[in-house]
Amino acid sequence: MPKSSGGKSKKKVKVKTKEVIDALALSLFERPARRLVRALEIDISLQKAGMAEHPVIYVARHLLYVLIAGLIAIYIGVSVFFIKIPFITQAIIALIMGLIPLFIFIAMLVKPAAAISSRRNDVESELPFFAAYVATLARAGIPVEVVIERVAKLKIFKALRVEAQRILREIKYFGYNPLSAIEKAVRNHPSVRFRDFLLGYVTTLRTGGDVLHYLEIRTQELFQSKIDELRTLTERMGTFLELYIVLGVIVGTTLLTFFAVSGVLGVVAGPILPIGGGGGLMPYLFNFLILPLLGIFILYTAHATQPKTPVVILRPYVNLMVSIPLAAIVFMLALAISGAYPILYGKVTQYNVMATLVSLTIALMVAILPPWWSYRKELLGTRGITRATANFLRDLAEVRKTGLSPEKSIIQLSLRDYGSLNPVIR
Repeated sequence: MPKSSGGKSKKKVKVKTKEVIDALALSLFERPARRLVRALEIDISLQKAGMAEHPVIYVARHLLYVLIAGLIAIYIGVSVFFIKIPFITQAIIALIMGLIPLFIFIAMLVKPAAAISSRRNDVESELPFFAAYVATLARAGIPVEVVIERVAKLKIFKALRVEAQRILREIKYFGYNPLSAIEKAVRNHPSVRFRDFLLGYVTTLRTGGDVLHYLEIRTQELFQSKIDELRTLTERMGTFLELYIVLGVIVGTTLLTFFAVSGVLGVVAGPILPIGGGGGLMPYLFNFLILPLLGIFILYTAHATQPKTPVVILRPYVNLMVSIPLAAIVFMLALAISGAYPILYGKVTQYNVMATLVSLTIALMVAILPPWWSYRKELLGTRGITRATANFLRDLAEVRKTGLSPEKSIIQLSLRDYGSLNPVIR
C-alpha cells in the first residue's frame, strides 16, 4: 500500500454506485426535487414510513430514473415504427414504453404510502401482545429503559422490535431520556393506537399515576378491539363469499341459460364477435377466463383484508416459482396436442380459442396444485400445534398444583406425547 510523506498509509475510499447515482441526481434535479418535496410533503411521508432517506435525495433519484426511462422509451418507441410489424402492435409497444416513466414517478409516491400502511398494520397486529408483555414487566417493577432493551432483542416481535430499536437509538446515541425518546419516536407514527398507548404510558409515568392499572386497562381494550376486528373480518368474508356466489353461480347460470335459448332460437353471437363461430364461444370465455379471473380477484381482496402475522410461510411461494415453468411447458404441450398452436401466430378461430382456454386451465391447475398442497400441510401442522399447546398448558397447570417447580413440571410432561409440539417441549 502506498504511503504518504508523513509515513501514514492512504486508505482507498470505496464509492458505492448508489452514491454516484445520488450525486448525479442532485446535480441535475436538486431544485425541482425540493419543490416536489414541499408540494407533496414527501418528508412527512418518509418519516411516517420509517424510511431513513433524505427526501430531496429520494425525489431527485427517482426523477433521474424517470429521465433515463424516458430516453429509453423514446428510443424504443420511435424505433419500433421502423420495424415491419402490424401497426396495432407498434402502437401498443409505443404506448407501453410511454407509460413506463409515468409508472416510475407514481412508484415514487406509492412506495412511502405502502410503507406507511405496512408499518401501521404490522404494529397494530402485535400491539395487544406487546401491551400484555409490558404490563407483565411493569408488575415485576422493571424500569422503562430495560423494557425497551428487552423488546428490542425479542424475536417474537417483528415490527415492534424495530420500533423499540428506534427508541433505543435515541437513548444510546442521542442522549435522550427514555420518556423523551418514546415521545420523539412515536410523534409521527402512522398507528394512532400505538401512539396513544405509548404517550399515555409516558404521561402516566410523569404524573405519578398508577402505571400498572393504566397498562392493564389499555391491554384489555386492545384485546377487545382485536376481537371486534376478527368478528368484522368474519362478516367481511361472508360478504366476499356472497359476492362470488352471485357473480359466479347466478350470473353464470343466467348466461348459460341465455346462450342455450339463443342456440335453440338460432340467434348466435357470430356477427357481433370478431371471431368466427357460433354462440358457444361466450360460455367458454366466461367459464375458463372471466370466472377464474373473478375468483383470483376476490381471493386477493380477501387476503388483503386479513390481519397480517410476523411469520411468513415461504414454502408455497417457492413451490409456485418451481411450478410456473412446468405449467408453461404443460400449456405449450396442450396447445400442440390439441392442434390450437396456430393461435400463437394470429390465426383465431372458435376451436383455437376454446382449446387455448382449456390448455390455460390445465396449466393453471399444474401451477397452483403444488403450492396448495404445501400450504395445506403447513396449515394442518399449525392447527396441530395449536391443539397440542392447549393440552400442554392444561396439563402443566395440573402438574404445578402438585407443588413441582416449572422446570420439573416441563421435564415430567416431556415424557408425554403432544404430537407436533414434541420437538419444542423436548
